[in-house]
Amino acid sequence: MTTSQKIIIVVLVVAILVLGFFIYKNQKSPIVLNTSENTSVNNTNATNNTNPTNSNVIVKPTVPAYVATLLASNPGSGATTEQLKEFSAKVFSYAVDASSIEVTHCVPNPAVARVFLNKPINFKNMDSIPHTLVNGDVTMNIPANKTTAITPKFAGPGIYGYSCDTAINGIFLVMP
Repeated sequence: MTTSQKIIIVVLVVAILVLGFFIYKNQKSPIVLNTSENTSVNNTNATNNTNPTNSNVIVKPTVPAYVATLLASNPGSGATTEQLKEFSAKVFSYAVDASSIEVTHCVPNPAVARVFLNKPINFKNMDSIPHTLVNGDVTMNIPANKTTAITPKFAGPGIYGYSCDTAINGIFLVMP
């Protein structure tokens, strides 16, 4: 790989990380709900997360600890090249090849999915309620108990976060 190709890749990764950071910062806060019985919830979006066996118990989507660590370690727009390389290396180490992602209570499996640009991803909603996945300006509706093939529109190879019903829960590592 030539030096100019390496520079182009680094510039693209930096641009994607900066874009991802701003998208991440502009996301709505995750819905934080109390799971104790007989709790009244004032958030109308919370009905999407109710446990069907007990309508008074609300299930809070949780993200695996390593994904939370990755999201928290995002170096942001002022990152040095070294910080970006370190962050990218962490994402690469957790990424799993995935043409299919299962979503249960808004927790994707795998949570860090290595996918390919312009290739469909099968999202299998394991829940009895529909979910909405958001990646940037793209909204993807996944019906309850269904598998839906979606080809997300990525700007190019890079690292992208995505949310499920307003909480950022997954990461795409997009390969060319």
